[in-house]
Amino acid sequence: MARSVMTGRLGAAAIAVIAALATTARAQDFDTMVRTQELEAQLTAARQHEIALRNELMALESRMQADNSIRLLESERSPAISALLRDRELAPADPAPSYAAIPDKRLKDSNARVRAAARDTR
Repeated sequence: MARSVMTGRLGAAAIAVIAALATTARAQDFDTMVRTQELEAQLTAARQHEIALRNELMALESRMQADNSIRLLESERSPAISALLRDRELAPADPAPSYAAIPDKRLKDSNARVRAAARDTR
């Protein structure tokens, strides 16, 4: 009987040690999982930042290429056309169109005739 009590105590102690180790392992697994998720989030943020930088670089390169193309076209343009375009850019805009002006007395008389004609047809 002493042997079975001893075995029972030894078994209980072994179970307690195994349970403690399992709890520690679970805690370490949770810590590892959290750390892994943090690292994955940092990696995702770094990738998105890299993509944004690449997009900005491509936009700047495109703008630079367009500016270079415009300069090349301007340098190849004949001097006469360049002068005409430069003069056109410096010329003032077309003046406002002049609208027909009717003297007040003439407009008043015209309105009176229209009203009289409208009254006669009724």
